[in-house]
Amino acid sequence: MKSYFGYSNKVCVVTGASSGVGKAVCGMLVDMGAKVYALSRTPCSVSGIEMFVETDLSNRESIDKAFQALPEKIDCFFGVAGLSGIKSDFITTFNVNYTANKHITQNYLGKRMPKGSGIVFVTSAAGSEWQAFSNVTQEIVGADDWDAVEEAISELGDNETPGTIEYFFSKLSMTE
Repeated sequence: MKSYFGYSNKVCVVTGASSGVGKAVCGMLVDMGAKVYALSRTPCSVSGIEMFVETDLSNRESIDKAFQALPEKIDCFFGVAGLSGIKSDFITTFNVNYTANKHITQNYLGKRMPKGSGIVFVTSAAGSEWQAFSNVTQEIVGADDWDAVEEAISELGDNETPGTIEYFFSKLSMTE
């Protein structure tokens, strides 16, 4: 595939790279000549990626370890990973869908991405009514760091409950 988008030899990091949209993004980037670094909990089967880095995006230490393995210069970041909350708890769902992206942006992307680089976050239609819920999400979005985000979301629900409701809060927060 000829690259009309200028991805040839660009260093691209993709989260959620083992399935769904993340896997498709990895495949398209490889086809366009990008150097793809795939982050996910399970191995990425896309042929031609530069490196797979096992990463638990619900865990800050796992993210920090993953970024130690990545190049110092990143041209494009695709935050695609997401959990529906059906099989994960409240806080795990929120951390994968929102907190990880905030942590990565604050601690790594600003330092590693030169001017003209690109950042993409994939949310869903669940975030489309963010303005109606901004009174709930403002405290989360305004939280300074991982711990402050977890403190803000702990007021929304019980960590022992399924994360399906948290899915919506995470997508609303990402969209805001």
